[in-house]
Amino acid sequence: MKAMDLQANQNSLEYYNDDFWEWNTRTTTDDQAYNGKHITITNTDEKRAINFYGYGIISYKDYLYKEYEFAGEKIFRFKVDESKADYHTLDGAGFIFNAKRSNGKMSGDVLLYGEREITFYRIEDVDEQEFQTTPNKVLADYATESIISVNKSNAKIHNIEIKTSPTKAIVIDNDEEILNIDLDYSKRAGNDFGLLVSYKQHNCNIVTQIEFSQFDLDLKDYILPILTTNDIDEIIAGATYDLLDSSGNVVRQGTSDSNGIWNIHGLSDGDYTLVQKTTTKGHIIVRNNYKISITKEGKAYDTETKEEIDIYHVINERIKDVVIKTLHEQTKQPVENIQYSLCDKNGTLITQNNKPIVVTSDKNGEVNFADYIELSPGTYYFKRTYAPDKYEPDTTIYSFAIDLQGNTIFGSTMPDGIIYVKEKTVVTPTPTPIPASTDNIASGVIPYTGESIIIVLLLFGFATISIIKIIEYKKYNLNK
Repeated sequence: MKAMDLQANQNSLEYYNDDFWEWNTRTTTDDQAYNGKHITITNTDEKRAINFYGYGIISYKDYLYKEYEFAGEKIFRFKVDESKADYHTLDGAGFIFNAKRSNGKMSGDVLLYGEREITFYRIEDVDEQEFQTTPNKVLADYATESIISVNKSNAKIHNIEIKTSPTKAIVIDNDEEILNIDLDYSKRAGNDFGLLVSYKQHNCNIVTQIEFSQFDLDLKDYILPILTTNDIDEIIAGATYDLLDSSGNVVRQGTSDSNGIWNIHGLSDGDYTLVQKTTTKGHIIVRNNYKISITKEGKAYDTETKEEIDIYHVINERIKDVVIKTLHEQTKQPVENIQYSLCDKNGTLITQNNKPIVVTSDKNGEVNFADYIELSPGTYYFKRTYAPDKYEPDTTIYSFAIDLQGNTIFGSTMPDGIIYVKEKTVVTPTPTPIPASTDNIASGVIPYTGESIIIVLLLFGFATISIIKIIEYKKYNLNK
């Protein structure tokens, strides 16, 4: 999985605000060593610090506690001036982490800076009220086990960095790593953390002060980013997912954002199934079931390939082509400029922005519906709304369907995705027959009488030639 530094998204001064913490302390008015608030936070331009002030007579435990849902690494950085710490009254100061509280009881890991040693303790189901106020008990009295102790340096000023996670604890003091231990993940109580100071019972007016100055806290949330794109790496926003545990229970639900990312936070170790529920228009879900394993170290793996996951990439395919072809019924040649409009199954036109969705066949007679609208699995209807006048009208409602795998299934009215258009039949008018008679011939109207018309035309031609010959003969004799 990918570690995301939450401090980049938070004001780094947030940890100096009273409201960030839950306070487990008190204000005294009659203590022989110190009166007032026993934890104070200073947040000014000149100084930022968290101070713990000790008690006289009765020993207490003071701590600032933060409930937290994520199991990622937490890094505490601070400077300690031990010249202000009097170990006559002080048991130690440090941190509780991997912690959890329930029904007034607290469990977790504790790193305690003592006078000479740094000790790693584990406490389990400690009654919080008793832990805070019981006299004559130091932190070790509540620990179920003391895991390790290491000597610390004799320096009075300590620049400390403590890195904690569910499986590791590292302490760096003045740039020297003095503690690096692996933790038993199965004994991890939770994800909460806090600052803690334990005081000793004594009978004097000596007060001790622990100051966490230059305090800084990095919270690293281990996340599993799910990236959704299409097959040409275009971001898909709005894809929805469920994450199921090994028993089939939905433990997370999410939606890809404008960057195509859904970040899954705070997963425990175990086996999970990622199920994509929906995608956006124009796309299909090629696969909706992905197996993921989370290890105790917080790493994610693809269960099938065994490869570690940094970002899990889910690809949805585009619905690229839904092509219909328009051909001349007789010649089978492409017909262009035929327009179709989307409609419902009853033939009512579907509009977009108050305009019908119109597609037009090109010179190849083709229309690709995916060029005009974003298609999703389902059934679509359309009908012809324009054709040149020479073609017969067509009132057929055509249909096609897209299945969940993105396949196109054409309806029965165009089973091959081909629409045939019929050209109108051109009818030549037949002349009206005229009865043959002497009057008709005299008036120059030639009757339509079948074969006899040929004889009449031949006789008419011979007569015309004879008249011309007679005229020519007379002209010849006159000239003589």
